[in-house]
Amino acid sequence: MSDIFEIQHDSHLLVYADDIFLYNSGTNWNKTIGEMQESLNKISVWCKKWKLSTSPEKSSLLNFSRKRSTIPPLLKICDKPIPEVKSLKILGIIFDPNTTWKNHINYLRQKGFKYLNAIKALSSPKIGTRSDHLLNIINATIRSIFDYGSQLFSFSSNSNRQKLEPIYNAALRLALGLPRNTPLDLLRAESMNGNINSRHNFLCQKFITKQIALKDWSPNARLFWNIDSNFYKYREKEISIFQKTINLLQELCISKVDILQWIPPPPIYDNRKINIYTHELPFQNKDLPDDIVQNMFNDYIQPKFNNNIIIATDGSKNTNQTSIGILIPKKKNSTKFHTERHDFNIHS
Repeated sequence: MSDIFEIQHDSHLLVYADDIFLYNSGTNWNKTIGEMQESLNKISVWCKKWKLSTSPEKSSLLNFSRKRSTIPPLLKICDKPIPEVKSLKILGIIFDPNTTWKNHINYLRQKGFKYLNAIKALSSPKIGTRSDHLLNIINATIRSIFDYGSQLFSFSSNSNRQKLEPIYNAALRLALGLPRNTPLDLLRAESMNGNINSRHNFLCQKFITKQIALKDWSPNARLFWNIDSNFYKYREKEISIFQKTINLLQELCISKVDILQWIPPPPIYDNRKINIYTHELPFQNKDLPDDIVQNMFNDYIQPKFNNNIIIATDGSKNTNQTSIGILIPKKKNSTKFHTERHDFNIHS
């Protein structure tokens, strides 16, 4: 399906496996609908070319707008209208027309309650599951479900996001065997887990910082590099997490240009060679004294391997020996690993 991106059209295209997502935006209603319909027609021709069938009944149309429009959008594929929906799930995230994320958060609550019932069974004294094991299970199930896509629904209002907190708190109380009236501060201190809202803010800030660091390597980076002081204010009473992140950077006197930029790894060239010596070198002799081995090593390494990276190991597990050492003669850098790391010995 890679050649589907070669289709020339004015809309934006996303493809995941056999799912195709087409989206467009604009201020002129008729122009936007016309561009979408033209793109759908070209995709229909592409599907016929590759003998792929499209199902208008399984397709969905969602109009993202805060305005109340009396004219419903009418788009067709294969001469059949695409039904308009109130919400749409894309890769596990439920989108709604006003991007309030209420439908998605309610969906997360339903999934969270199912896992909460399982936690109730596991926390029963008859089973005897340890508290630390229960906490790991909670974080691997309930918390991970709540974390997925949190960078998106961090735009939601605080009152909407707070709906997830009671489920997570109830699971923590079950894991620790604490009563329902336990103060939240004590609950978080005992479980060593913060609240969901703060965690989502952290994940969102981490995502923003990473996109800024990626810069040209990220399709989202331009959104964060071009922001100003009023760009991400999306409500009169609340400030988005994006704006809070920028405010935090300003308070710390950190500019976007101060964030370390991601550097792609250098390519591995075919002319690089790896040579392994076990007994061929003159100093690889167990019968020689240590001082002689050291002198021979230094005399031999400088002229022979000055432009190489040397990784050496003695293969021993003695407490007074080096497990593995790395030497770069040209840069005069060296380091060694502790003897407790026996994996290097075994595989060397």
